[in-house]
Amino acid sequence: MRRCVRAAGRSRLQAFGVCFLWAGLAWACSGPGAAEAIERATSLGWILFGAAALVAGLAMLGLRRLGWSFKRLRWAALPVALDPAWWWSARAGDCGRTLVLGAWIFLGLTVLLAAILLVVAFRGRKVAPSGPTH
Repeated sequence: MRRCVRAAGRSRLQAFGVCFLWAGLAWACSGPGAAEAIERATSLGWILFGAAALVAGLAMLGLRRLGWSFKRLRWAALPVALDPAWWWSARAGDCGRTLVLGAWIFLGLTVLLAAILLVVAFRGRKVAPSGPTH
């Protein structure tokens, strides 16, 4: 990073531009094996999307069984709806590295959000009093 800043001089905007271009060149992909790398990235992106959809579906099923309305369930599906597998191309010049990174991030967000929603649902659940009532 210091190398990028020194190369750009004093301007922070120039430093950002140089670092951005330098990182883009480092991830550039072409030549022999590029097509196979793109296909692998695309496949892995869809597999990670499927895992995120499975986690969200199971979370929605659990939340529905805990009495949540369908309107509240949409939050569990939000990361899946925004997943890069829907809209990001592996053919953007980096052999799909950004697609795979985004898919991993959204899978993690889906798991995290599902866990948070399930904890909130369990804590908000009303427990019926046990024992005799008079």
